[in-house]
Amino acid sequence: MAFKDNFLKVPKLLPNGSNWILVRDQFRWSADACGLLRHIVEVVVEPTPPSVTSGSGMTPASGSASGAATTVEAAVQEDQKALRGFDILHDRWCQNEVTIKQAIANAVPDSVFNRIKAKRTAKEVWDALVAIYEERSLMVAIDL
Repeated sequence: MAFKDNFLKVPKLLPNGSNWILVRDQFRWSADACGLLRHIVEVVVEPTPPSVTSGSGMTPASGSASGAATTVEAAVQEDQKALRGFDILHDRWCQNEVTIKQAIANAVPDSVFNRIKAKRTAKEVWDALVAIYEERSLMVAIDL
C-alpha cells in the first residue's frame, strides 16, 4: 500500500524530545491517512478463529448415508470458507499492527526503541512512547 510509505516521511524524534509535539502530530496524521489511526488510539482486538463444527455430532435429517455425506461436505465447505475469511482478517490485522510498530521504530532513537520494543500491540508501543515524551514535555514546561 503506497500510503503506508508515508510513514517514512515522519521526522525522526530527537533524543531530547524537543520535537516531540511535531513528530507526535505528524505521526498521527500519517497513521490516519493510511487508515491505521485506530491502532494507536484504541485497542484493535486481534481476530479470533471461528469455531469449526464440520462432521462433529451431525446427523442426517433423512437418515440416509448419502444425506449424511452431503450434509458433512456442506459443513466442511462452510468451515473452510470461515477459516479463509479469518485468515484474511487476521493477516490484515497483523500487517496493520506491524506497520504501525515499524513506523514508530523508524521515528524514535535507539535508546527509546529499546525501552518500548517489548510491548505486544501497536497501541501499547504508542502509549509507552507517549508516556516517555509527554512526561519530558511536562518537565520542560515546568523548567521554563
